[in-house]
Amino acid sequence: MKIKFLLSFINFLFLFYIFSLSSITFLVNSDMHVGNDECPNYHFKKNQLSEMERYSDKLDCVIFVGDLTDNGKDEEFAIFQEEWVKIFSDKGIEVFLCRGNHDEDPFFNHKVLNENVPEKYSINLQGIRFICCGEYPNKIKWLKNELSKTGTKTPIIIFFHYNIVGVYSSWWSQEQKDEFDNSIAEFFNVIKNYNIKSVFTGHWHKSYTYLWKNSIPVIGVGGEYFAIVEFDKEFKIIFKNKDGKVKTWKDLEYK
Repeated sequence: MKIKFLLSFINFLFLFYIFSLSSITFLVNSDMHVGNDECPNYHFKKNQLSEMERYSDKLDCVIFVGDLTDNGKDEEFAIFQEEWVKIFSDKGIEVFLCRGNHDEDPFFNHKVLNENVPEKYSINLQGIRFICCGEYPNKIKWLKNELSKTGTKTPIIIFFHYNIVGVYSSWWSQEQKDEFDNSIAEFFNVIKNYNIKSVFTGHWHKSYTYLWKNSIPVIGVGGEYFAIVEFDKEFKIIFKNKDGKVKTWKDLEYK
């Protein structure tokens, strides 16, 4: 009787530990284009900084989904780190970075970028698995392996730069999409049986939401609104602009 009680108590503590870890607040933004004063999005995003910083005392991590810079120059990335990363990292907040097509401009050296932003990676934080697939998820074997290691119960956030469908999704060429054995549909087939809470993308300078194949929540954060996510058993998300105006999932639903 005592042994059964002890085992039940240990099981309770284990479950309590797991659920307590799955409580997290994070912010997602993209397409800062640091280094291009003529890019409207650069000014949109820079004006969001003060509103983003208001949440810093509540955040566990911040994710930037590519096009951190306009050309990937070392001096641009240094400015990005100073203006966008340090305001969070200096407060002990994790900052996850993703590469965009502008960050890997072939005409410039990318020494600092290569030293600070892995092409692809995954990390656990507060019981959530964050998986960065770089510009687009073309390493299908790597992704399958990361998902397999994670398991089907752990909440997963996937992020990469190129949007899946819609305006500018042609940047992710059909040839690149075909690297998923046959098509982009293979990406869906790989992730569909896992506990995917959301896929975040950038590239398109628009903020939007949609349910991909009526199953996977996809969120674009390249526009006027950035995302703030609270996850504590339930996935809650709001969107805010530079003035603190709030939008909901339904407000930004892509038709």
